[in-house]
Amino acid sequence: MAQDALAPIPFAGAYAATGLIAVLGLIPLAAVRIPRPETDASTEPTSRFAALAALRRPAIRQAVGIAAISQGVMVFLMIPTPIAMVGCGFSEATASDVVRWHIVAMFAPSFFTGFLIKRFGAQRIAVTGLVIIIVAAVAAALGLSAMHFYGSLIILGIGWNFGFIGGTTMLDAALSEKEKAAVQGANDTIIALVSTICAFAAGFVISSLGWVVLAMISGGVVLLAIVALALDQIRLARS
Repeated sequence: MAQDALAPIPFAGAYAATGLIAVLGLIPLAAVRIPRPETDASTEPTSRFAALAALRRPAIRQAVGIAAISQGVMVFLMIPTPIAMVGCGFSEATASDVVRWHIVAMFAPSFFTGFLIKRFGAQRIAVTGLVIIIVAAVAAALGLSAMHFYGSLIILGIGWNFGFIGGTTMLDAALSEKEKAAVQGANDTIIALVSTICAFAAGFVISSLGWVVLAMISGGVVLLAIVALALDQIRLARS
């Protein structure tokens, strides 16, 4: 309903409505009062400075990196999809349907992602998610047909699910109870910052360089992340 509210700018109303809903969601949260749990000295939350130090540990650094890359690249590819599709001559209804199936693909695998993590380990599932995101980027770059858009966005959703859930599971396993509140808060902040940067960058890239270049950048970023992760693992094995 809101997508044409700021016409003739396509989808500007929808994006504005999404932002408004997010702001309105802060109102009930402001009234929430969660009592502090009673703790002894051994379980007191870690300080912010200690949280920053914890982020330098390889296991935590890798977990945060995988989750942030998964979220950021997903946003980078998903947000400009409707604009790219309308620019290719597809209807707004078809573009909306592609995003709808992308969202289904993001969350439907959650019914069995936990089982896969228990079976194969969080890191393997997280890295598999990154590889799947690369496949999604390649599929997006190969063509501009409806099949390419549907296929790439559905694959992207599955890759995000494995990468993000795998990464957050890795983080939880690497933290002590004392560290969890501060470090997970820092993790959420980093992911939100990366998502915001990717959202703005997506607009610039799609308007100036086009969909295919955007898809290639997405795949390249994830590939670099996998290489960095592999080098990190090799360095740790040698140390």
